[in-house]
Amino acid sequence: MTSAYQQQLVQQLRDSEARIAAVRALHQSVDGLGYHEDGRYEGDRLACSTCGTPDEYAAWWPCSTIRALDGAPEAQP
Repeated sequence: MTSAYQQQLVQQLRDSEARIAAVRALHQSVDGLGYHEDGRYEGDRLACSTCGTPDEYAAWWPCSTIRALDGAPEAQP
């Protein structure tokens, strides 16, 4: 038999997993335009679909949100 407390913990876990999945769905990788010294933009890096824009103001993939969820170091890729 499962106690009410155990049921509450299971529900909190399910809710947390759903919220994490929703955040991951927002922060997808997209083609980013990197600025090159010769003045051209080229899609040679991945950018986050939510953080910044996919141009020179891109937040490169994986963004800090995804790195935090993955438990990765905060260093920029």
